[in-house]
Amino acid sequence: PSVKGSFRNIQVFRAGKQIAEVDLYDFLLKGNTDKNIRLEDNDVLLVPQYGKRVEIVGEVRRNLLFEVREQETISNLIEMANGFTMNAYRKILTIQRSNGLGKSILNIDEKEQGVTKLFDGDYVVVGKSPNIYTNRVQIIGAVLREGDYEIKDNFRITDLIKISGGLKED
Repeated sequence: PSVKGSFRNIQVFRAGKQIAEVDLYDFLLKGNTDKNIRLEDNDVLLVPQYGKRVEIVGEVRRNLLFEVREQETISNLIEMANGFTMNAYRKILTIQRSNGLGKSILNIDEKEQGVTKLFDGDYVVVGKSPNIYTNRVQIIGAVLREGDYEIKDNFRITDLIKISGGLKED
């Protein structure tokens, strides 16, 4: 399909009657060939104009513009984008949506992703997880090996100095 054509609603006509409706996403994204019908002489393929398109960017494996159907949600869009990357912040996604007068921002939490419908022109942003450690301590200064170390139960400053190679002689 061209830039204006639908990937989700291709119709096949034979002898003036529609014999199939093909969703190319089934093939392109999932490898499903169930609707791979044999074309015959004089068959007509009708590729209508796309319906709704949304763009997803950020921490997903496939940053693209996707055509979505009426019943599809953010969870479906994430699946089309081949899922989150390992750095994705999954708890809240952001949608930038045109509302006719301007734009608005929607923050969609994890629970709402499976039910939130998408609108034509939505721009979905998946952010990065913050680099917050739960068990890290850093040592910098006059030690042999500066850097990050794991905090364990009953960990003391002397233990940190010892595993960092001890104090420098100077």
